[in-house]
Amino acid sequence: MELCMITYCTVTRARDQWLFDDKYSRLVDQLSTHFDEIYFLASAPTKGHKVRTPDGRSIYTYAVQAKNTHFVAVAPADTRTPLGKKLLVWVMRIPPYFKYIKRSSLVYITMPGFSGFLAHVLCRFLGKPYCLYFGSD
Repeated sequence: MELCMITYCTVTRARDQWLFDDKYSRLVDQLSTHFDEIYFLASAPTKGHKVRTPDGRSIYTYAVQAKNTHFVAVAPADTRTPLGKKLLVWVMRIPPYFKYIKRSSLVYITMPGFSGFLAHVLCRFLGKPYCLYFGSD
């Protein structure tokens, strides 16, 4: 059984390891024992996105340990991205979202956000089961 996770996370890469928010990393590690494969779709950092310390280290420190996790970089956007470019980014995210949602048995979607909304619409279109995590600061 395969799980596709679509979140608003940004990932960094250091020493051949994927680093991102420690809460999501730990969640992925815990879920990995229940799935054959996990596809984690997240954006790579945009220029100016503060994911590195002044000396170049990632601000994220926890690396996913699970060997059955595959990270898929999608087009990045953040709150500072102009609306026109953001619309283009959302269109560019449709092919990878469609591909990995279609091949997965279950989709874990983090809301709020347009990425989560887009994933929800694609799950409905493809008839895929999904669960929504709605969180806020």
